[in-house]
Amino acid sequence: MWFLVGLVGLLVGGLVVALAVGFVPHELDGVRASHRGIPGRVENVRCTELSECRADFVGDDGTRIVDVRLNSIAKQPRYVRARVSSAHATEAWPDSPFNGIGLVVLPLVLVVAGLGRAALRHRRGRHHKAPDAG
Repeated sequence: MWFLVGLVGLLVGGLVVALAVGFVPHELDGVRASHRGIPGRVENVRCTELSECRADFVGDDGTRIVDVRLNSIAKQPRYVRARVSSAHATEAWPDSPFNGIGLVVLPLVLVVAGLGRAALRHRRGRHHKAPDAG
């Protein structure tokens, strides 16, 4: 039994580390691109069979970045206007104020789920009280 508890703990810990290493820096890059990044456009869009698209970025200030990865949910990104977080960025984001929104949404979902669980536990505890002895 304890082996199973340890295994579940290990899996959950691995998931948290994976999110911290991959998800958080990625979303932070989107936030930086949206709010302090370099606006511009993408040219020469190239997409593979696996839906990964790359392009060349040309900033409004003259910054040029060859072969940036396009961050887009769509299989073939339609946007031409884009933003990058810096002149050395490896990823271009759609010109939108919502880039990196996962940094806000994920914690809110976790807080709501935690509050919901706490409310259910409180409610169950109130209905299952033992009768007073006396």
